[in-house]
Amino acid sequence: MQILGDVNWRLTTSALLADGFVRVERALAGDICRDLAAAAPTTWEAEPDVIGTVRQRAMSTGLYFDRAAGPVRQVGSVICDSLSAAIPSDIVSPPLFNEVRWSKSEAGSGYSITAHRDPPLCGGVIAIVTLFGQAVFRVHRGAGKAEWKTADGDLVILRGNGWPTDSDTCPVHEAELPDTGERVILTFRHNAGGPGANYFTEIS
Repeated sequence: MQILGDVNWRLTTSALLADGFVRVERALAGDICRDLAAAAPTTWEAEPDVIGTVRQRAMSTGLYFDRAAGPVRQVGSVICDSLSAAIPSDIVSPPLFNEVRWSKSEAGSGYSITAHRDPPLCGGVIAIVTLFGQAVFRVHRGAGKAEWKTADGDLVILRGNGWPTDSDTCPVHEAELPDTGERVILTFRHNAGGPGANYFTEIS
């Protein structure tokens, strides 16, 4: 099975450019999601309860992109290459991912992470794959919002900061805790300061 072979990348890219985000339902098959989940390092740690005004309840672990297992790098590369092939010629391609992070949250009331924008050095695009589990994901836009309950294999792509233009910013988004069981996601990011740099530090 070709990874992400059923995704209409022209429609996906058009929606991303127009709205700053796009959801591709069940983009990844179950066997691929299992491989991605199995590729997570075993060094899970609790996320800080509060960062600024953002509250969160999750465990996470991560790697530099180029150190991740083959299936992880393949999915990330397909996303970046497919977006680059589908964008208009007058728009610069989003940079390749250089970090990956797995997060898991347990059932409960409240939020896995409250409304936020990803920090300043999170550039290009942010790709979030739900490996398994269901929870409400919400994107705020203007006075309104778009929300849905994620499903296994869902792919959400968000605009990062500084793409496609220097003035563009990541849309405000949030995720609730799952109603039952556990939800595990894999997030691909481009750290504009380089892998491992502080996302909140301006580039000199």
